[in-house]
Amino acid sequence: LANNSQRKYRISKIEFYKQPKEILLKVIDILEKQQKAVRIEVGSDI
Repeated sequence: LANNSQRKYRISKIEFYKQPKEILLKVIDILEKQQKAVRIEVGSDI
């Protein structure tokens, strides 16, 4: 299972770098929002 997910991750990473910059910026924005949401959840648990 670990090897399978790593393979998928590598493929998606290659596809990710092929995307135009507009999509990259959108993805980065989404990831940053997700990180903030995760931090808020972790903070509330403490």
